[in-house]
This record gives sequence, C-alpha cells and structure tokens, in this order.
Amino acid sequence: MSEFGPLSLLPPLLAIVLAIVTKRPIISLFIAIWLADGIR
Repeated sequence: MSEFGPLSLLPPLLAIVLAIVTKRPIISLFIAIWLADGIR
C-alpha cells in the first residue's frame, strides 16, 4: 500500500475552492475526482 502524503490533500481542497468560486459543487466534485485519479 502506498504512503499518503501532502499531495493527497489537493483534491479535497480543490473541490472546496472550486465550489466556492464557481458556485457549482457537483462539477467541482467531479473535477476533484478526476484530479485524484490523475495523481494516483
């Protein structure tokens, strides 16, 4: 199993910031999921 690092905090933070900025939480969550899959 891989070790969790500070990079694992990036997707949730991005989702929160995007949801506040764009006022579209569902799209922000999908973007964060896409980013999380990309870092994996």
